[in-house]
Amino acid sequence: MKLSTTILGAAAFLALAFLQSVAPLGSNSLAASATDFKKVLEGARKEGKLIVWVSTPNREKTHRLLLDAFNKRFGLQTRWEWVAMHPTQSVTRVITEASAGRVNPDVLGAGGFGQVMKLVETNLVKAYPWVDVFGKELPNIGEPEGRVVKELRGMMLSWFDNTYGVAWNTKMIGDDKIPDRLEQFADPQWQGRLIVNVAGGSPFDILSLAMGTAKALELARKIEVTRPILKKGTPAVNAALTAGEAPAGLSSFFNAERAIKNGEPQRFKFFQNYIPVSPLHIYVPEGSPNPNMARLFAAWLVTEGAPIFEREEIGGRYTDPRSKLAQFIKQRAGKAEMLVPRNLQEVKQVESLADELSMMFTGKR
Repeated sequence: MKLSTTILGAAAFLALAFLQSVAPLGSNSLAASATDFKKVLEGARKEGKLIVWVSTPNREKTHRLLLDAFNKRFGLQTRWEWVAMHPTQSVTRVITEASAGRVNPDVLGAGGFGQVMKLVETNLVKAYPWVDVFGKELPNIGEPEGRVVKELRGMMLSWFDNTYGVAWNTKMIGDDKIPDRLEQFADPQWQGRLIVNVAGGSPFDILSLAMGTAKALELARKIEVTRPILKKGTPAVNAALTAGEAPAGLSSFFNAERAIKNGEPQRFKFFQNYIPVSPLHIYVPEGSPNPNMARLFAAWLVTEGAPIFEREEIGGRYTDPRSKLAQFIKQRAGKAEMLVPRNLQEVKQVESLADELSMMFTGKR
């Protein structure tokens, strides 16, 4: 079984997923979903409150625009609190608080599989019939729900994708000097001239889906020999680029586009051979104080709320044809292979390597 698909394959998958997400339900399912949706909406109206611990978007203006649009869409007057808490922090906190018998937030995110698996293992997220309940009112819900690996489907919704490539400071280096393949950065000429994120090991961890764990680790070691500048988190990579710490950095479309939108001297491209994808998710923890409001907001956020988020802060899923990311891939990615975990075994493979890579780059092995 292939662990990756070509862009053409991804495009076909995109089209199929999108068509399935908007396909009409059968009459019995339609009636049941309409009833369930009404119950959720009425429950949300009675709860009247929403507590969100989602790291991205992180601007108060975006939060307000989203919640205003959400309230208007469903005729609500929700009292809300949005804390842009990093998912590693929010997940740890929820697990700790749940062990003491309470859960404070209604919606969590935007975490990768590493954070999600901790919630799964502690039974703090359980499967929910998103498409059955919201399919009529939010017909695009099938795409973010269907994106999740089969073993975890229903436990979370896909929010946006971190897709990895290379960003560079246009004041420090010409476009034609940037390598087309990641392995070219192992050349001695890049000694101390590349910025790398050591928090999680992306994109090397995801590259293991195509190269195998041993070869992905070997490539990371070759890059390490060139003494790259190490940063904790992809946003820190782009900040260092703008500051002129090095001419190039391993980054994501999302973070580079945000820097470009802010007027920073950066450009971004995918490598010619692979596009590593790290899906980020939204989830509703078991025991949330306002479960109906939480599920209604989560379903709305990943569908009708997504364009608002993308307009304000840049985001998007590669399987959502409306997104700038999907359009960028279609126009510029050529024949690069999309690399994304397709099942739980691959998720565990990526997460295991991510831990090893983090220790390798930080010298903690």
